[in-house]
Amino acid sequence: MGDELLIMKNMNLKQGDKIKIKGVVKPDAKGFSLNLGSGDENVVLHFNPRFDMLGDYRTIVCNSREGGTWCEEQRNTNFPFESEEEAEISVSLKEGCFEIKAQAEEMSFPNRMPAEKISMLSIQGDFIVKSFKIET
Repeated sequence: MGDELLIMKNMNLKQGDKIKIKGVVKPDAKGFSLNLGSGDENVVLHFNPRFDMLGDYRTIVCNSREGGTWCEEQRNTNFPFESEEEAEISVSLKEGCFEIKAQAEEMSFPNRMPAEKISMLSIQGDFIVKSFKIET
């Protein structure tokens, strides 16, 4: 993935909060990821659009990581992103799951850890963040 990296720590996210991120997909993008959790070893949501990466083509891979071990992946081939275009991603913390909206595509992913452990957000790869907002 590209070298863009945004990390926000000491966040106090809770059930009912929504994160909205707007940005631009880089030209010739391979992929990018958005991670929510308590750190690199404990990621409750790994949202990873892959344009052409790790054997996946135009696929969104979601996963979680507990104690440094990846869990079961969830894949979505409804791919709403295009290189060099603006993109908006929102993640709502609901009871038991995350509701994710990427462009007009909606999906959900189970929350496998307590919401109060979500204190970190990172975004890396071929995505340039233009704005970030938390709605409570």
